[in-house]
Amino acid sequence: MNRKIIRIGTRGSRLALVQVNIFLKALKEFIPDIYNRVQIVKIDSKGDKDKKSFIDDLGPRGVFTNELDISLQNREVDLTVHSAKDLPECIEYGLTIASVLKREDPREAFVSKELKSLESVPFPLIMGSASHRRIAFVRRLKRNVRFSLLRGNIEERINLIETGNIDATILAVAGLKRLNLQDRIKQVFSLNEFPPDPAQGAIALVSRSDDKEIINLLSLVNHLPSFYEITAERRILSIIGEERSVPFGCYAVSLSNGEMNLNVMLTNPDGSETYHSLVSGSYMNAIDIGNEAANSVLSRRRKDLVA
Repeated sequence: MNRKIIRIGTRGSRLALVQVNIFLKALKEFIPDIYNRVQIVKIDSKGDKDKKSFIDDLGPRGVFTNELDISLQNREVDLTVHSAKDLPECIEYGLTIASVLKREDPREAFVSKELKSLESVPFPLIMGSASHRRIAFVRRLKRNVRFSLLRGNIEERINLIETGNIDATILAVAGLKRLNLQDRIKQVFSLNEFPPDPAQGAIALVSRSDDKEIINLLSLVNHLPSFYEITAERRILSIIGEERSVPFGCYAVSLSNGEMNLNVMLTNPDGSETYHSLVSGSYMNAIDIGNEAANSVLSRRRKDLVA
């Protein structure tokens, strides 16, 4: 590696910094002195600054990544580290997802101070969330739930659950594990009953497309099964994500034989109707698998709407 210092762009939350450290630990196996060769550059995002709006209402995906992308395009940093689920459908011009670390648990967790599970909740329950997807899938499982806007980083949301008037929330298992807060988990939902956001649980490393030195560096820690899972799920995002009013979740599972199963579920905002699709194939054909899964489930929904 020729350059003396590698500038890493990241959000400033504790989770974001933990994810940078996960990346550096993986890279340390190949470059033992890597911690002496990096500069961490903290960058505030629009999503970090505005905590009074639903995430989906802030605009297209990218509210947690756009400012980092601009710094990367302007050559103020050499690479950026992201929760892959925060990335927009289309990466900014001149940038590329160069690597994906081995994926953590993509499932969703029920977090509450007193309540043991969503099923055990007496009515009325006040659920805190800023995600229209999570609200829709909670309503699918339990109809009599009221919702209150809950924003902030993971620690802030947990603190509001423990000290405020909100009974429970839904958080990603991966983030809780990375922050050693898994003791706050009361229930982990199966992927089938509560499908996650596309690319949930994965850490993505973004670089400039023309920076071959950084791309080669990041290739050292690229976990191919996770990379292809994220590729397939993000392809679904690029197709279904255009229909902003349609809450959906998806998850790809890579098998030991090189095959991949990709599941996607759509639901109405009130959770009353759901539509499923399952597509399998070689994970090397991740984009084609994503195309087929997305178009299949949208076709089923459209047929139902005109029936």
